[in-house]
Amino acid sequence: MPGVVGNEASPMTESFDDFLLEHPQYTRPREFEGYRVPDVLLSGNHAFIASWRRAAALLRTRLRRPDLFARLQLTPKDQRLLQWAESQDFDGAGESAGGGEFHADVA
Repeated sequence: MPGVVGNEASPMTESFDDFLLEHPQYTRPREFEGYRVPDVLLSGNHAFIASWRRAAALLRTRLRRPDLFARLQLTPKDQRLLQWAESQDFDGAGESAGGGEFHADVA
């Protein structure tokens, strides 16, 4: 129904889209209680940001909802992103404590 949602694309990227939980959400300040916003999210590189969010959503879903994760059909890029996410400083909740550098060969 037009006009109900401020951004028409919002419902397309909600939790459980493609059997994935949402990526972690960040706000200010840049660092809070030992957690900091990953540099890639402040970089302005929209392609890298989208890939980082996908990687975080994949890992979060694998950790929190293995039943949903089992239903996914991972692309080769998804496999690379998940492998990168697993190698980073993510805690058991799928949150990043800073994470490593995100670069073109990951995205």
